[in-house]
Amino acid sequence: MHGHLNGRASGAQVTAIRAELVGSDIAKALGVTVLNSSPLLQLCRELVAAGQDPATPLTAYRGNTLCLRIRSIGEAAQLEVASNTHGFIARDGLRPRSLVRSGRGGGAGHRPGNRGRR
Repeated sequence: MHGHLNGRASGAQVTAIRAELVGSDIAKALGVTVLNSSPLLQLCRELVAAGQDPATPLTAYRGNTLCLRIRSIGEAAQLEVASNTHGFIARDGLRPRSLVRSGRGGGAGHRPGNRGRR
């Protein structure tokens, strides 16, 4: 797959999905609205389930203020907030390779002792 990145032609501009955050538990994008304690992660799961490309990035806004950029909705769909509220863990035992690093400091969002750590 020379010249392709994540199934896309290199140099191709990827348009991020724009999401709107309402309060602390509602997120909306592309006609999908979710009510959840982790609304952006749930929104990413819903968007992937609805057929959106998992490699698509997402930007979340509160009004006109950019709050969060998600690299890919597919990666975010595999995460949940850690029970100790410090970072994220993979859902249902899934371990996305790009979020797990060996060596010092663990992976992004992983801390020693998290239940997602093996």
